[in-house]
Amino acid sequence: MKNNSRLVFSNQLKENPKLLYCLEKNCQNDFVPFINKSTFKIYEQIKDCNDQEVPVILDNGCGTGSSSLWLAAQNPNAVVFGIDRSVNFIKINKYENIVFAQVEISQLWRLLWEKKVQISKAFLFYPNPWPKSKHLTRRWHAHPAFKYLIDITNSLELRTNWELYALEAQASLEFMTDNRTSLSKFKPNHSISLHEDKYMKSGHDLFKLVSSKYFSTQS
Repeated sequence: MKNNSRLVFSNQLKENPKLLYCLEKNCQNDFVPFINKSTFKIYEQIKDCNDQEVPVILDNGCGTGSSSLWLAAQNPNAVVFGIDRSVNFIKINKYENIVFAQVEISQLWRLLWEKKVQISKAFLFYPNPWPKSKHLTRRWHAHPAFKYLIDITNSLELRTNWELYALEAQASLEFMTDNRTSLSKFKPNHSISLHEDKYMKSGHDLFKLVSSKYFSTQS
């Protein structure tokens, strides 16, 4: 079947034993990447929205941008920034509240944090799982820039078809923040991206992790 997608295969069967050490190291050390011109340009657009009190949504690693279009439709009063390292963005875009940009994501997180620019919502839809145990630090929740993202955003949602990835991301969020997190297996009514569509048609279990600063002030 054309839409079949294999389940994530990994030599890691439980939470990586190096995760805690990695998180402690990331919290203690500063991550200062070189900021290129394209990243700074998008930062300036996000800052303009921030200055005008227009809510900003970051769709991180948006791929073709299908998920960004869905977010734009669901949040008409916000501006959605679909960002990715590639430039294979969807050609048809009927929404005016969306900006696609090729940027280095970790650079943008760092720059927004440094300039104290806040984001209303951030999303990580089906990031590369980097399933080999030795590639732990390539997973976003173990990346040294992840602490910047969770500091600048009020709400973060992650979706994945690998439960272990979601569990590690939840552990990372609970280690680095006071936010209350919610992790659940879910079945979407309709797919929001090419990856989600493929995984649904292949019968994969899908997992959603949500973290919000608003929860941290509640009992």
